[in-house]
Amino acid sequence: MRKISEMYKRSGGTAYQYICSDCRFFYGDKHPRCLQYELEIDWNPDYIACKFYNLEESQIDGQVNIFDLL
Repeated sequence: MRKISEMYKRSGGTAYQYICSDCRFFYGDKHPRCLQYELEIDWNPDYIACKFYNLEESQIDGQVNIFDLL
């Protein structure tokens, strides 16, 4: 399975209005990375963003985020 397809599956779909380079979980450097993907491989910044892009927006006030605990 392609890495971006796996991210769409994990997050529950795409945020088609955005690209990965706009996401707060994207780390652009000489070797760009997605911080939500567990393997350290180069990430294409032009991919269509997954639903993790809107992770903070979809939270209810006072709800604990699993990523805050890690």
